[in-house]
Amino acid sequence: LAVTSEKRATAAPGLPTAQEAGLKGYVVTAWKGLMVPAHTPRPVVDKLNQAMVKILARPELRKKLVELGAEPVGDTPEQFGQQIRADAAWWAALVKSTGTTLE
Repeated sequence: LAVTSEKRATAAPGLPTAQEAGLKGYVVTAWKGLMVPAHTPRPVVDKLNQAMVKILARPELRKKLVELGAEPVGDTPEQFGQQIRADAAWWAALVKSTGTTLE
């Protein structure tokens, strides 16, 4: 039994990561985020981001999210975009390496 994130889960610190359990390079995470349509004006994006960061900083919300197994993060829009691109590239490479095709 292990968690698939890069770091041990706050909600279950006794569980090793998959990498610690011997599965080198095995890191698979799920994330949720707030997205807006492309070309949304930057002031709108910034206002939404500031509101989300403020909400995610609330101790009672953070506690509840951790109890539910989530690791709350309040990144910048650029960091979130980088995460999306990195994950898309990782999954694309994995699918390509298996030779999987659409039917």
